[in-house]
Amino acid sequence: IPINVVLSKKILVDVVLVFFMLVSSYFFLRYYKTNKLKFIFISSIFLALAIFTKEPATGLLLIYIYFIFRKNTFYKNKISRKILVAVFTILISLSLYIIYIFLQPLALKGALLEGSRLFMSSPIEISVTLFYSLSPLLLVIVILGFVESVHRMTSRSDVQPLGKWQDTFLIFWFALYFIFFAIKMPSGHMHYILPLIPAAAILAGKYLLNIYESLMGVIKKDFIIRFTAGILFLVFVLSIIITNVFVLQIIDFKDDRFVKLRDFLLPKIAPDDKIVIVSDGGAVPLISYYLNRSVDASSSGYMPPDFINPETPIIFYHNDVVTQDILDSTDKNTYFITSSTNTPDIVRKWLEERKSVFVAQTEPISILMFSTNTQPIEVYRF
Repeated sequence: IPINVVLSKKILVDVVLVFFMLVSSYFFLRYYKTNKLKFIFISSIFLALAIFTKEPATGLLLIYIYFIFRKNTFYKNKISRKILVAVFTILISLSLYIIYIFLQPLALKGALLEGSRLFMSSPIEISVTLFYSLSPLLLVIVILGFVESVHRMTSRSDVQPLGKWQDTFLIFWFALYFIFFAIKMPSGHMHYILPLIPAAAILAGKYLLNIYESLMGVIKKDFIIRFTAGILFLVFVLSIIITNVFVLQIIDFKDDRFVKLRDFLLPKIAPDDKIVIVSDGGAVPLISYYLNRSVDASSSGYMPPDFINPETPIIFYHNDVVTQDILDSTDKNTYFITSSTNTPDIVRKWLEERKSVFVAQTEPISILMFSTNTQPIEVYRF
């Protein structure tokens, strides 16, 4: 899937998040099929790692709780057992995050602040992002697979309300993270779609497998027709792969903003010069890496002071906590780094009377319906 390949090459935790979510869901499904508690324990450990990596993984915990009660309903276990299993899963899954919040109280403030933001992406922006993240052909297969699973799920029976549990699990996963993606994705932040990818890939795979088995069932008596159908199915699958490669080339554009920033600043920075960054936090790790400096985020009001280097670290202020007093207290011999397209009005007005000494920007890309224009990185000297 193109978006997964692209983002795996960037400094983002979302790819690691998806890995932990996948492993956790695998062991949870093993528990659901075998009723062995060791699998729910392993699943909860990996879910704890996922939630510790990034908070959106908590959505998977909600799905687990539903299925724990659903499973025990069908197995007719005692109410005490299903409550104990649910409590056990919740405690293990949230354990690392609770410890982290206890040690770093600012992390909770940041998580609540970020969680309260709703961007409500437009239908067009959602459609275009899905179109290129999954690729056109694969997106069609995902939609068909989702519709097929919904049909099976809504075909109620006395034995299994809501249909087969496999379909229900996939639909819940897909729907939950599609809603999250739709209301939380800021413009250009395509990585918000990643938690949706596993469910989308499995829905597409199940649909293709059902088509193949249906074809083989109809024409199993005629080798020539069966062979021809197999070749056509193979061509169809290869066309999806080729389309993915094409889309991958479109979205995997070269972003050299941080290299340009490094080449400009490193020869000019004196040992006693300060670097101040005002942003939403996404660019801070990259700037820190390229400038070979640690980050002092103790004043950000958003991130905990994880790595503080006594040798003049980068001072980071989050967009949500920067004030006029902070801006006015900027010392001399300071490089002030921000982006005019993603800064609060207070910062934008403060910079109106100042002229940037450097702007790093990537050339915009516009192919078919897809266009991207990265935020410029602006440097001011005081």
